[in-house]
Amino acid sequence: MKKRYLILLSLLTWLSCSKDVNIDYENFYRCSNTANIPQSIKTFLVAGQSNAGNQGNFNDIPFGYFDGTCAWHYYSDEEGFGQLQSENFDRGGVEVSIGRELSLKYNEPIFIFKYFKGGTPLVPKDDLEDWSIRSGELYDAFLNNFSTMESHCTNCRFDIIGMAWIQGEKDASLSSTELDYFNELTDLMGGVRNNFGGELPISIVQLNLEHPAGNYNKIKIRNAQNNFVDNDGNAFLIDVDDIDYDPDNIPHYDMAGYLEIGRRIAENY
Repeated sequence: MKKRYLILLSLLTWLSCSKDVNIDYENFYRCSNTANIPQSIKTFLVAGQSNAGNQGNFNDIPFGYFDGTCAWHYYSDEEGFGQLQSENFDRGGVEVSIGRELSLKYNEPIFIFKYFKGGTPLVPKDDLEDWSIRSGELYDAFLNNFSTMESHCTNCRFDIIGMAWIQGEKDASLSSTELDYFNELTDLMGGVRNNFGGELPISIVQLNLEHPAGNYNKIKIRNAQNNFVDNDGNAFLIDVDDIDYDPDNIPHYDMAGYLEIGRRIAENY
């Protein structure tokens, strides 16, 4: 009987993560520790290149890490919706700890929408997709993916409470200028706020000083990120210089690193 129950539970979990299944808000965003769900679910946005993605191994998450949490995510049409603690996902990143920390803080369901693409710059470069709002390449895809997600959830009401931007490695490698990066970042976040709320708090995860790009290029991108936060009334700079890269996967972090970065992001909200 127990085996049949586990098979049925696995099937239901798989179905809930399928892009072809419309999610019923009133039933889906309810966890065992949450009697009711709010009229709108607190939602956090994550975007950028590969360090915003799924480089961490779920097997490295400490036992009991998700106890008492109710958190969900969506990061591609193919994967669809999923509970963060679902065993169907073997890779992850900062969304794991953002979801956990905010769920525990607010004692209600938390949703993470994530869109990323590795090796992509913010400042336009020939023959590369970029995040510039002027080109509308990845930025438009980010918005379209969010709209697709909304269409897959019946009666969903997403209350956008913040965003994390995790990018800069590619621009450092390509020698983007400090001014160009600052201007593009300012325009991009202006576009995000136009779509998701004019006062949206934004966390900028600063390019790690240990990134293997040339020191001068790193400093330019870091300065641009720092200047954006200094000139913005509602942005946070997330310092990660003390977090080591995964020695087997530079310039990415291991799961412990992503959990700590996500925790630092979440403490601002």
